[in-house]
Order: sequence, then structure tokens, then C-alpha cells
Amino acid sequence: MIGLGYTQFGPPPTPPTPTTSGGAASGGSNVLGGAAMGLMAAGAVIKAFGAYQAAKSHNKSMEYQAAILEQNKRRMLQYAEDVRKAGAEKGRRQRIFSEEVVGVQRAAAASSGVRVDSGSTLDITESTASLGEADALDIEYNALRQSMSVESKAISMGVQAGLLRSTKRDPGLAAVSSGLGSLGPLAAFGAML
Repeated sequence: MIGLGYTQFGPPPTPPTPTTSGGAASGGSNVLGGAAMGLMAAGAVIKAFGAYQAAKSHNKSMEYQAAILEQNKRRMLQYAEDVRKAGAEKGRRQRIFSEEVVGVQRAAAASSGVRVDSGSTLDITESTASLGEADALDIEYNALRQSMSVESKAISMGVQAGLLRSTKRDPGLAAVSSGLGSLGPLAAFGAML
């Protein structure tokens, strides 16, 4: 009976049964388990390297932003100084203008034959001088207020730069913590083998 799976000498041989004492079947699962653990370990290394690179990138970004803030701070402080100087100069020019107006008033009164050292003419020139000084002080005060506002913003930028720098991460620590985080699942998988 050829054709039914039998040979002329009897039934076909039976296939070998798997054994539990280290036969081919259990050896194969150990190989697969070892390969899986190796892949998990490689994944942990890649994850740690990624965390290292991410921390380095974060630090570069924070340093760049902090440097821009520091540069803006320096510019704003310079601007504040310029505003203060401009205010002082405008105040000085206002005083000169007021003195000129007082001089014109005195000259006009004197050319009319009025005494300029007493009476209403003196009151008018003193009032003009007082108003001119008040205007000069107002100009200087406004410039000082504007300058202080700009300085306050500049100081705030410096604080922000310091805060950004304080958020830097240690790349080595990031890599180690990421790698350690992967050890738990790896150990659990190893215990199942």
C-alpha cells in the first residue's frame, strides 16, 4: 500500500515528543527570551541616550533665551540712562529759556521807564522764573519716571534670564534616571523567564 503514508515495512515512524529536560523546545524559548531581554536592554540604552540629548538640547535653548534676555536688559539699561540724560538736558534748556523770557520782560519794563527791582514788574519776573523752574523740574521728573520704568523692566529681564538658567538639567543625571526607569520592566520580564 503505497500512497497512504505506509511503507512496505510498516507504519511511518512517530515524530519525537518534546522533552522538558533541556530539549530543543525549551532551548528555543530561552533563546527568544534572551533576545527579548537584549532588545529591551538596547531600548533602555537608546532611551537613556535620548534623555541625555534632550537635556543637552533643553540646556542650549534655555541658555540662548537667557542670553537674549541679558542682551535686552543691557540695551534697556542703556536706554534708561539715555532718557535720564535727555531729561536733564531738556530741563537745562527750559531753565535757559525761562531766563531769556525773564530778561526780555525786564528789558521791556526798563525801556518803558518802569523800575524792574520792585513792585509788579518784580512780581511778574519772579513768577515767570518760578514757572520756568517748575517746568524744568517737571521735565526732569517725567524723564526720571520713564527711566525708572525702563530700568524696572530691565531688572525683570535679568531675573527671567536667571530663572531660565536655573531650569538647566544635568544630561548625565537625565540619562541615568531614564536608564534606571527602564530596569524595572526589564527585571520583571527576566523574572518571567
